[in-house]
Amino acid sequence: MCSTRRFGTTVSGVLCVDGRSSVQQMLEEAERVSLRSTRGLDLIAVGDPGVVAAFHVAAMLRRTARAPAFTLVGEGTLAKLDVDALCAQQLVHQGRGKLFRLSLPPAGEWVAESSRIVDSRLQVGNSTEPLSLAKAISARAAVLPEGSVVAVETALVGEEKRRRWRISQMARAIARAYHWEVLPVDASLPTRPFSCVAELVRQEAANPPPGGSAECWVLRIEILPKGAPKW
Repeated sequence: MCSTRRFGTTVSGVLCVDGRSSVQQMLEEAERVSLRSTRGLDLIAVGDPGVVAAFHVAAMLRRTARAPAFTLVGEGTLAKLDVDALCAQQLVHQGRGKLFRLSLPPAGEWVAESSRIVDSRLQVGNSTEPLSLAKAISARAAVLPEGSVVAVETALVGEEKRRRWRISQMARAIARAYHWEVLPVDASLPTRPFSCVAELVRQEAANPPPGGSAECWVLRIEILPKGAPKW
């Protein structure tokens, strides 16, 4: 059984987070676990609050200016890959929401900022549909030269429920695009799996409120394709 702590649930090399505790608490635990683990770290995000918290932890987890390039997998993909995610399955069976797994590599495999060149950006708004966004991610990632990334971004402004909604839509779209690459319907077609890097950056606000700041925080998920372009 998984042992329960304030920030969520934890087993060796795995943190199950549901957003009930502060990001700082979860970050400290992620740092502790990643230091001890030679196999990397899995963040099991449960529900929309969990995926928001997990993305923030991944964005803040750094070592010597290097960032973890993780894979983002939804529960449907996990089930088809027959991955052992006992702790996560227990949480899902308790009816606590949709599940995502962020698999972070060992710290020695983290990537430097200089090795990631943003080629283009996809903006996520309140009306963004996951399927359309997933198709855009897949199309751009298919042709990017190695070392280039496409950035999926949403501004952390407005009501909390709207921010949470946009981030959850990002997660659904990225997980769907990843599913297409690792479990294609037509195995004869070329595939190009990718990893992700989360960043929190300050950018100029598109529509700042009167008297408000001209800048805002933006959550950016960089899509890093692996291998040669498809076409």
